[in-house]
Amino acid sequence: MMTPFMLFSWIIMIASTFISIYFLLMYLEDKSRPESPNDEVCVDLVLPAYNEEKHIYESLKSIYNLEYSKEKLGVILVDDGSKDNTLIEAKRFAKDHKDLKITLIKHKKNRGKAAALNTALKLTKAPFIVTMDADSFAEPDALSQLLKFSNENDIVTPAVVAKNTKGILERLQAIEYVYGNYLSNILSGFDAQLVAPGPFSLFKTESLRAVGGFDETSVTEDLEIVYRMRKKGYKIIMSPRAIVKTDIPRDLKTLIAQRKRWHLGFFDVVGKYPKSMNVSHEFGRQTILKSLYFLVSIAFLIIFVWGFFKWMEPVYYFFRAVGFDWMPYLLNLEFNPDLLILDPQTIFYFAVTLLITSTFLYFAFRFSEEKGGNLFDAIIFLITYGFALSMATILATVSWIKRENKW
Repeated sequence: MMTPFMLFSWIIMIASTFISIYFLLMYLEDKSRPESPNDEVCVDLVLPAYNEEKHIYESLKSIYNLEYSKEKLGVILVDDGSKDNTLIEAKRFAKDHKDLKITLIKHKKNRGKAAALNTALKLTKAPFIVTMDADSFAEPDALSQLLKFSNENDIVTPAVVAKNTKGILERLQAIEYVYGNYLSNILSGFDAQLVAPGPFSLFKTESLRAVGGFDETSVTEDLEIVYRMRKKGYKIIMSPRAIVKTDIPRDLKTLIAQRKRWHLGFFDVVGKYPKSMNVSHEFGRQTILKSLYFLVSIAFLIIFVWGFFKWMEPVYYFFRAVGFDWMPYLLNLEFNPDLLILDPQTIFYFAVTLLITSTFLYFAFRFSEEKGGNLFDAIIFLITYGFALSMATILATVSWIKRENKW
């Protein structure tokens, strides 16, 4: 008998399989993007920094090491009301590297990343700016790789990879970044890229000024700016060989908080630009698919929790009947799985989704220049990582409903 819950489960499985097959078809139709190199032009690297004392010197050093003429390169660092020695460390770097033009600005109080970016945008005279997070570190040829696509595009985005990958949680995030870069590269070919990552994205200054700069009310300014600039007809593309490393969360609490903010930013931007969900264009279809993905991830978590409690229910009643005397039961425990109770159709849909995702992951690592990763990490990533981040989606959904659109 088909119960409402079984029907709900089937809908979720079919939806997840559809998303996987859709992306597979996009991969098979992967479109290359011609380069349109720009001559070496003046570029300002913009660093908004808040309490980044530990990272700022190394981040500035990665800028200094860029394979680009120092005469054409500038840095505008905006200390957004830091309470530590961020500005002192920046001044120390400027003193040690006088051949690089560095402009240091101090906000009296913390106004947010978008406000810091806008402060720099008002000051720059360069035709291009690159936004760079203070905990990110560019590869030497990253800027040159971005500029290869800057002639006919208003935003050029990099491939962001994980810097710290020692712990299991960090390694799982590293796999996610590799997977995300590969997907972004495919979407870029269809003019459907959704975000301009904060760590190292390039913007035409005049185009950015024409839309009023970054939205200081947005939870994720790097996502919102893409939707607003696309609305005005500006173009965005990815430069897959522009590599920048970023410091990633080292514990689950920080990771969930970060992803909650990202997801909340997506909900916020869809609310601001509902017409972006236009099925006639791939960008709109991707926005819809991402919304569907969030619904599926929440539903999967609900199904998992419900199934776990249903599985534990008879165990609970058994132990209650014996006065919660666990030891005799545990000493005589035997594991005899009955494979006949498994639903073949459920296994089929799960296997198809897992196979397609695994195929994507395989090609993503082939595409990426990042080394590392192992079979164990890949298995853990495929089976558990999405469930773990579903909690961030739920928290973001609750905050969005309550209109708590805060960083």
